[in-house]
Amino acid sequence: MIESMMQSKKYKRLEKLDKDTILRDAKEEVEDLLEMFERWSKLNDKASEIEDEVFSEAVKIATEKKVDISQVTEGGVKSEKIGGLKKEKKELEEEKKSVGRNMKFKNPVVWIMYKRKAYIGTNDEMRDMKDFREHCEVPDGICTARYIFIKEYCESNLDWNIDKNEDFESGMDLGGLWEDDRIVSLVQNDDFMEEWRRHEFNMENGRPAKWAEFDSNSELIN
Repeated sequence: MIESMMQSKKYKRLEKLDKDTILRDAKEEVEDLLEMFERWSKLNDKASEIEDEVFSEAVKIATEKKVDISQVTEGGVKSEKIGGLKKEKKELEEEKKSVGRNMKFKNPVVWIMYKRKAYIGTNDEMRDMKDFREHCEVPDGICTARYIFIKEYCESNLDWNIDKNEDFESGMDLGGLWEDDRIVSLVQNDDFMEEWRRHEFNMENGRPAKWAEFDSNSELIN
């Protein structure tokens, strides 16, 4: 809770800034986040490589000892090399989790801008509102929680809805979304930002627990 309050104070000033300043600040934030994502991706790739090494070594041992490969991968047949590889992979996974937990989006503009830029050239690239909405439909996903929070807040308090094609067409470029005055106005909305920060910087047992306590009537949120 103390950490959450500190984060809130750190980012308080932005809500009073003009659109150009908010967008400029978001670009700087996203550059830092992209560097973190690159680190996460390298850790993920390395963990995958080690998983392949474990499998290859297990095949070799299983062939030599004439046993089922599952006996090797599950520890029935001991291998010092495989044990070392598994330990290394576990350490990488923990580091990867730490990087992911620390990737926080201080406002919706930063979040949307990051989502557009982080996956360019990949199968997960989000070009428009249709892609973005599909990304935010994963049951109990953190991005799903962020999207539904914006949707429900706008339904209750504003005269527009991020989830309606009448307000944001499905073919709308995602770059146009983060520059839209309605999205920028959320960053300048004290009430909205207070709730956003509470969820985004939520802590449980001394660790980041982004949106873990978010509650909604949506069937996508457990």
